[in-house]
Amino acid sequence: MNTISLNTAVLVAIQSLVASQKSFSAHDVTKKIRELSNSGQFSIANADTQELDGVEYEVIEHSDVRSIVEELWVSGVCEYSGLARKFNGQFYEYFLEDKPRVSVTAGVAQPSPVSPAGYSPKIPVIQKIEDYIHNRGSASLKQVQSRLKGLNLTCQDIGKIIQSSDKLALKSHAIYSLSEVVPVGK
Repeated sequence: MNTISLNTAVLVAIQSLVASQKSFSAHDVTKKIRELSNSGQFSIANADTQELDGVEYEVIEHSDVRSIVEELWVSGVCEYSGLARKFNGQFYEYFLEDKPRVSVTAGVAQPSPVSPAGYSPKIPVIQKIEDYIHNRGSASLKQVQSRLKGLNLTCQDIGKIIQSSDKLALKSHAIYSLSEVVPVGK
């Protein structure tokens, strides 16, 4: 039996759930990891075990899985893997967009590699910013900078990039990093 990290197990579970072509939540990811772990597909490194009715199984905490799923979303791995999400009033549901940009395979992006920040290097920075604002509606320069972590861009750099876009506008603020990035016409 292979022993894998919980992070890798989350990616494996997401891949399995995406293949079902149905929307899913972090709870579904947790259930899928438990199912795969308990069926012997893999073992989670450093997982506690518990016995129930004479059968030992690994304890997979939903809060840990939910945190990893959120981290994958924030870093861009889920979004740039062709997933979108919506809040249904209680939790986020993840689903495949019509045109996935990159597919995730147990931590390896195909066809282009995913950098540690979670972005495909083949997607131009302006496209990443436009996609981010399209999904959010608006964001401060500081939020955009955080979204692009790992690219070492200053808020001034991002402001210049936004000025070159015909899809985005910058609403000035006295504190430049709090200036709001919005779609043109809003």
